[in-house]
Formats: sequence, structure tokens, C-alpha cells
Amino acid sequence: MSAKVTNSWGSALLSKTVRSPAMRFHDFRLLLASALFDSMGFMGESVVLGWVILEMTDSPFMVGVAVGIRHAPAFFLGVVAGTVADIIDRRKLMRSLMALSALVALGMGLLLSSGEAQLWQLLLVPMVGGSIGTTSMTTRQSFVFDVVGPENALNGMAYLSLAMRFGGMIGALAVGFILANFGPGGGYFVLASGYLGSTIILSFIRSRGQAAPAGGVNMLKGLVEFWTELRHNRTVSALVIVVAFVEFFGFTTQALMPSFV
Repeated sequence: MSAKVTNSWGSALLSKTVRSPAMRFHDFRLLLASALFDSMGFMGESVVLGWVILEMTDSPFMVGVAVGIRHAPAFFLGVVAGTVADIIDRRKLMRSLMALSALVALGMGLLLSSGEAQLWQLLLVPMVGGSIGTTSMTTRQSFVFDVVGPENALNGMAYLSLAMRFGGMIGALAVGFILANFGPGGGYFVLASGYLGSTIILSFIRSRGQAAPAGGVNMLKGLVEFWTELRHNRTVSALVIVVAFVEFFGFTTQALMPSFV
């Protein structure tokens, strides 16, 4: 009886997902697939990086420093990345960023495989990757709005978040297996393949989206408008504070986990 109920519930959930307003858009489905592969790489790198730093330094503090440096661009570049995403064609920007991510991961894989990696390199290169990832994530979220339109934006963002979480779970498991059997260099090669897969999928997206900006946006003007809105809109200010609080405690676990293995 319970099996029938479970199957019925699963079928109903799948049917509802397929008929979701946002899922009717072909380019949005491609965007979800690319986000899944991108998240496999982005989350998988946290597993490899923490492990490598801990083995090299035997210092949980340095693991925290490395993870902190990797995610620091999200604080410093978030607003700028959003403005850049308003200026450049988001399809081309996402493809370029994913290709760069693949090259950075490939470079890290070669560096670690050579056995000549130094600590400063393992801190600098992930910071570059973090900067790319921050810009990519911001651009992808903006593109959801472009593709599905304002009326389906919330629905689209929910599915994007789900795809990213699922991709992150797969990436962490896959990289953990590769790390145990082939070492950290092999782990970064897997990350590079994930980013490459995301790049290829993005190349099939043809439309700029029904709600894409019609013209260019001045970067300085965009930054001024953001800070003005943040100062006068209490709802937006509260959301920024809440998200910052959640992210602070959420990402600290990535620094702690390698130390307890």
C-alpha cells in the first residue's frame, strides 16, 4: 500500500514539474541543465580544495582561509557582476565564464598532478575561480528572468535553485570518489569536464529572452541605483542582511568538514 502511495506521489510531482510554466521554455530547460553541470564543478571544488589544503598544511585555520578567499569575490563582486550582466549579452557572458572556469580547473589539475603545487598558488587560483563563479551565478539568475519573464520568474528561480543543489550533491559525491582513487589532480579534471559540459549546453541557447534588456546600461548608474535602493527600501535591506547571515553560517561548514575527516 505504501509503495503505491509513494509511486502515486512521485508521478504527481513529476507531472506537476513537467507542466510548470517555466519548464515550457526550451531555453530555460537548457539553462537548468547547464546550471547542474556548473554546480557539480563549483561545489566539487570545495571538497578538493579543503582536502588539499589540509593535507599540505595540517592546519584547519588555513582550510578556512582558503575557503574564505574562494568565496570572498561573492562579497566584493556581487553588485559589479550584476551590472556587468546588464551590459553584456548574457548568453555570451555565461559561455565565456564557463569556458574560463574549465581552463582554471584544468590548470589546477595539471598543477596538482605535477606535485609542484605551492600554498600561494592554491590560494590565488581558487580566488580567480571564485570571481568567475560569482559573475556566472549572477548572470544566470538574471537570465532566468529574461527567458521566463516576470510572471514566471519566481517559479524559474525555484527550479534553478533545485538544479544547482542537485548538481552540487552529484559533484561532491563524484569528486570524493575520484579524490580517493586518483588524487586531487584527477578531481580537478572532473571539475573541468563539468564546466565544459555546461559551456556546450549553453551554446544551444539561441534567444536572448523575452524580457532581456533592450539596450546597454551604464555601470556607474547601475551601482548608484543599487545603493540608493538599498538605503531607502527596508525590505531589500532586510533581505540582504538575512542572506548574509545565512551564508555566513552556511559556508563555514565547508571549512570545518575536512578537519573532522
